Amino acid sequence: MLYTDIGVPGVSPSGDAVWNLSKPSSAHSHLNRLVRRMESHCLRHDRLPGASRLLLDYVYRFENLSSFYTYAPYDPDSARRAAEAIQFPSERRRGIVQALSVQNPGSPLLEKLAGEGTVAVATGQQVGYLGGPAYTVYKALTAVRVAEKLEASGIPAVPVFWLASEDHDLEEVDHAWLFDGCREPLRYQAKAGSAEHDGNSTRPVGSLPIPPLRREELERAFADLPFGAMATALAGETYREGQTYAQAFRELLERMLGSHRLLFLDPLAEEIRTLAAPLLARAVEQFPVLSPRVIARGAALEKAGYHTQVHLEAETSFFFLLSEGERLSLKARNGGFANGKRTWSAADLAAHAASISPNALLRPVLQDYLLPTACLVGGGAEIAYLAQSAPLYEELLGREPVFLPRNGFTLVDGKAVRYLDRYGLTIPDCFSTGQVFEERLGRTRIPTELKSTMASSVSEAEALLDRLRRELLAFDPTLAAAAERSRTRVLYQFQKLERKTAREVARREVRVRADAHYLSGLIYPGKHLQERTYSFLPFLAAYGTGVVDLIYAGTHEHCQDHHVLMV
Repeated sequence: MLYTDIGVPGVSPSGDAVWNLSKPSSAHSHLNRLVRRMESHCLRHDRLPGASRLLLDYVYRFENLSSFYTYAPYDPDSARRAAEAIQFPSERRRGIVQALSVQNPGSPLLEKLAGEGTVAVATGQQVGYLGGPAYTVYKALTAVRVAEKLEASGIPAVPVFWLASEDHDLEEVDHAWLFDGCREPLRYQAKAGSAEHDGNSTRPVGSLPIPPLRREELERAFADLPFGAMATALAGETYREGQTYAQAFRELLERMLGSHRLLFLDPLAEEIRTLAAPLLARAVEQFPVLSPRVIARGAALEKAGYHTQVHLEAETSFFFLLSEGERLSLKARNGGFANGKRTWSAADLAAHAASISPNALLRPVLQDYLLPTACLVGGGAEIAYLAQSAPLYEELLGREPVFLPRNGFTLVDGKAVRYLDRYGLTIPDCFSTGQVFEERLGRTRIPTELKSTMASSVSEAEALLDRLRRELLAFDPTLAAAAERSRTRVLYQFQKLERKTAREVARREVRVRADAHYLSGLIYPGKHLQERTYSFLPFLAAYGTGVVDLIYAGTHEHCQDHHVLMV
């Protein structure tokens, strides 16, 4: 996708106009008026808060990272090369198709996966309450889009969603963030009270039964949203009594995606664990070789100026043990493995490989052992994991997939567009919060005459201070530094006065505070990107099921930027 830095329209691969809102320009007001007629516009990741150097180099300066990855993500030839490198045994293909047929009965994608030469486009996510963060949907749609593009290029492909059901951090997934008609963020907590929800459970989250859905709270939250009743009903139908976290998550995601189909893989299933055992046993046996190589890879990343996603020490293993319903962390100790006082030799653990659960670095390798994966779709954190996992891929699998960043979206509705236009704001302007953001809006509402007087006062003060500085320099050059410090202090006072004036405008004008609250709540809730905070459910409640097709239409497999999408 093409983009511009000055507010001039470019052209997307589909021929649609696209805009970059990362910088203010004279065309800004015209741009915001046009947004209503456009599918999306682009925002570079370096204009988003919190983007890591590794992610920025991966998407924009891959040559800096080429020694850490096998394939360039946006090279059109990478997927073909990755597909050609796959030598997937027919017996394993039959086994995974049979295992997935239990989890995906009747799916036409199973027959396609059974065909020799068919590759997988894999993605996945933790089984978060009410579907987890909205980017879960964006991951899935990106995988579907990539698989379709591979098909069009002559490479048969199916998208597969890995349900990260083995994770045992319940506190990370036992709640969802929603918003109401005013775009007020609302934390919706899974009901506590059972032993599984004490916060001390080490059971895999995917196996836990969901607590009863508090339907009345959902109804209140969505009461002022046009499709609130539909979204509430959908949650009630999928998060029903008797479902586990994994089952409810999968069913809700599948229902939300509609016609955009994937295969779902739950690694807790016995048939999957049996298929995974040979690779996990080999990983245990080769641990003395694998561990130093992965630690060295982390050191190389840090030496190159990048972060490591997983902190590794000599005792860090790549394994957990599933035992009596618990997921036990294992430490490397004396040539074997231990959990507290309990120990296993490498041979004992390898003999029980079907009960091993991989950590974050080994998990993608296991996934791509079970699947003929040509492309792996993930976010910034997962791309960082994969930089560390490369030695595991090399030793255990002998190949890697192409790691494709998922598409990201910020959904902006008509009301938000009007507010952006009213205050002359860009999307990145909204990445501030509270009083600072209200001041930014208030500054645009300072009376014209007062604003003109303030600007002319600053100009006059600058002229006087510059004149004084010149005369002081002529009188005694040693006074130059003092003159510059005084100039800075005086101009700072003018800036401070402008901020106070803007703050007073915001205090007086209820409308300014309300507009700021709406924009912050929608675009940057809780100082986080919208897609990383909210469940996708409130977007369905606000904009209807058609929003999924709109997002899919704006998904491009080789787009390097974040999308701002008008809904």
